[in-house]
Amino acid sequence: MNRKPSRKRKRGGDSVIHWIVFIILLSIFALVMRSVFSSFNKKVVAQTEERKYSETLKELEAKKNLLESRIEYLTTDRGREAELRNKYDLAGEGETVIRIID
Repeated sequence: MNRKPSRKRKRGGDSVIHWIVFIILLSIFALVMRSVFSSFNKKVVAQTEERKYSETLKELEAKKNLLESRIEYLTTDRGREAELRNKYDLAGEGETVIRIID
């Protein structure tokens, strides 16, 4: 009297194993999706910072060019004379300074 195991028991056991495998795969999928989402957020933040720093770089380069041209102007005799006249109300030989007070 050899009894064969009933198929219901085998299927019941397979069903539990299938659910365990499904839960494990679902957990792995959730971890992968979390990682992908985190990477996406980091990419968005990096792009935003890149745009911000790019704008700052453009502003600084424009300021640098302005300062370089100002330095170049001040290295000439005419530039130094103009700056001294503006800052210190100086006059050249034979000139007089007139101040108008309101």
